[in-house]
Amino acid sequence: MSKKKKSSTRSRSRNQSRGKMKLRSHRKIKNAGPNLETTAAMLPQEMKNRIYGLVLGGNLLHIKRDLIKFKRDVVHSTKGDIKERRFTHQICCSQTSEEDAQHRFDAEDGSSLYVKGIELRHSGCGPSKRKGSAYTPLRMDVNLLHACRQIYNEARFMPYSTNTFSFHTPRNLRTFIHLLVQCGVNVNTAFRSLHVDIAHINHDLHGWGQAFNAVTQHMTLLEKVYINVDQRPNWSICADAEQKEAAMRPVLDCLAILGKTPAKSTMIVVSDRHLSRMSDANLAGASTAWISCRWTVEEKKMWVEEVKLAIQDTQFFG
Repeated sequence: MSKKKKSSTRSRSRNQSRGKMKLRSHRKIKNAGPNLETTAAMLPQEMKNRIYGLVLGGNLLHIKRDLIKFKRDVVHSTKGDIKERRFTHQICCSQTSEEDAQHRFDAEDGSSLYVKGIELRHSGCGPSKRKGSAYTPLRMDVNLLHACRQIYNEARFMPYSTNTFSFHTPRNLRTFIHLLVQCGVNVNTAFRSLHVDIAHINHDLHGWGQAFNAVTQHMTLLEKVYINVDQRPNWSICADAEQKEAAMRPVLDCLAILGKTPAKSTMIVVSDRHLSRMSDANLAGASTAWISCRWTVEEKKMWVEEVKLAIQDTQFFG
């Protein structure tokens, strides 16, 4: 055999051996990655729930109904976009938590008219009214639910049970609950924490009563309720304490409906955004009669205690 033939056979054997090595190394790399479902199954369920709660929970979510525009399909002959109201959420960007607001409300001097620093704590959680101002709401990241089927089945209700859902209108609260029930979400076991911001109470009192009845019917495992009641200028037009209490009696009866829930913790803060938005000069120039019609923090605390007693009576006596 000549030298040329020997060199060609050697080169062929080397190329074949290199090809085998490549295939073997490729096979090792392909099988080297761990299976996500197998890794998730190895962890204890308590540890997994803790991880799910840290990733998907721990936020206060403002639930709103926004008008969303959709492009029409080619099949539609009518021109223009489709407009539809859909529920959206936004993570609260307030630096003051509801627990902190409750603590500052309880520690405030009783002679003051409002608590500075907590009245407008959620004012920056929405789009600015100034023209041309850019606004990008913070959304909850639920990409973990798309990792694998096992994680989805285990953590699909975690966004409901580990977050606090905040509502500013009774219609949104009532409609949101009914929509989840229609979609097959077990609302009874999903929700644990609820926040309501009540304003314009004279106009929406009947609506809030219907919304709270829906809460007591469907949120049977509710643990925490945060209530913020904003004192409107038309609540009381007299400085008499009995008339002030009589003006707020319907509001107290409405909030007492929440006593039918199994919530163990109820936090109530009474704010006065109208006064907090006024400058010191305007507040000093306000008439004494108008100021005397406003509630002091001490009067607000006394009313809050009456609401809590009404809620407890509803829990015990139904």
